[in-house]
Amino acid sequence: MLAITVTVLSRTKQKLPKWYRKAAEQDLAAAQYFLGNMYFKGDGVKRDTAEAVKWYRRAAEQGVSFAQYNLGALLEKGEGVPESGTQAFDWYLKAAEQDVVQAQFRLSLIFARGDIVKEDKEQELKWLTKAAENGYDKAEYNPWE
Repeated sequence: MLAITVTVLSRTKQKLPKWYRKAAEQDLAAAQYFLGNMYFKGDGVKRDTAEAVKWYRRAAEQGVSFAQYNLGALLEKGEGVPESGTQAFDWYLKAAEQDVVQAQFRLSLIFARGDIVKEDKEQELKWLTKAAENGYDKAEYNPWE
């Protein structure tokens, strides 16, 4: 029985990229986000960060907060796309405004460093506090205290 279950699950997983792609091509934002994750992780498809960026961008443009964060992270690192701190900042801000704690924390770091936008201690503290209040452990430790 276990072998049958594993075989069925394996076949189902092999079909997921095909079905997610069909839905994503019809502008279903959730499918675009999940397809982006599959390409980023190499889950059921060959790992391809450029393809992940493509699908994250389409989902992000439709307001999917975690797609906005993931796109920002890839833009900041220059993974699968030319590096762009200013674009990363814009996507992080959109995600942070939707309470994505990782984006809130990244914004606090960006404001602290002052390399993408002008250093701003007030904005740094604002986003660090939001991330901490929303339960992000890394934001609860403040090395400046």
